[in-house]
Amino acid sequence: MHGIGSWSRKDLVYFLNYGVTPNGRYVFDVPKYIHLSDSDMSSLVSFLESDHQLVRATPISPPDANFSLPMKLLMAVWLRPPSWVPSEVHHQDTSNKIAFGRCLAIAKFACFDCHSGNSVANNYLYPESSWRFFKGGNPHANHLGEKVISPDLASSGVALKEWSEDEFVQCLRAGVRPDGTLL
Repeated sequence: MHGIGSWSRKDLVYFLNYGVTPNGRYVFDVPKYIHLSDSDMSSLVSFLESDHQLVRATPISPPDANFSLPMKLLMAVWLRPPSWVPSEVHHQDTSNKIAFGRCLAIAKFACFDCHSGNSVANNYLYPESSWRFFKGGNPHANHLGEKVISPDLASSGVALKEWSEDEFVQCLRAGVRPDGTLL
């Protein structure tokens, strides 16, 4: 079986904070959740350790990453685990919508990771210092393997200005834009 079944709680928290697996492999392209409150981190790890159908071990072996030679060199020379020391993070006050929204966008869902200019160069310790913070431009692949660029989510951007709050919620929940296209 494949999955995280053999990982300890400490292994999971370390991976979610630093992107380093128990065997020491750095996974650079996963969000880092250092701003997640301690209670939220505990809940996330509990879910990952559960037998819920979404996180059960699978008999299917994940494919090996197939990186280009330049990427392999970059990974060997430049891409390293972050050097921060996570500190205690308290649960966010939900009565302040702006502060709680920031918590959701940075800590809980790490939206800035994809919606900034480049996931590899993001500043996880100080997300607002990330290049093109929430201004998009980060290349990704869609469900068809086609290159798509993450949209600008900053208040100056046009990506969300025309959407109602209900349309935004629907997009997050269902992965469908107001025009009916898949996210």
